Amino acid sequence: MKARIENPCQKMEQYFQSYLDGELTPKEKQIIDGHFQSCEECKRLFQKYGKVYKQLKSIFWNLAPKGKMEGLTLESLEESEEMDSSSLEVPGFKILELMGQGSMGKVYKAVQISLG
Repeated sequence: MKARIENPCQKMEQYFQSYLDGELTPKEKQIIDGHFQSCEECKRLFQKYGKVYKQLKSIFWNLAPKGKMEGLTLESLEESEEMDSSSLEVPGFKILELMGQGSMGKVYKAVQISLG
């Protein structure tokens, strides 16, 4: 039976989220940084992942009730029902109105500013 040699690139993506969240140990971060120095493909993929991560994080922070991000937990989000469309800010969009809501969240009508 042949020994199976693992490709380190196959495992890199599973660490991207933890890397960006600052949850890796210094040794893990060092190993991944070393891999990025020798593998342009993984480095490029990580950079793309990082851009999407930052955009989503920005949207989340802008949608959260102002002044309520410190000590944020799932329970505190569930308890916070005071958000309305006037307190929402989504970069590049103008929120027009609340269209509906249910157990999974709220749906707002919005216009992408760049499209008019």
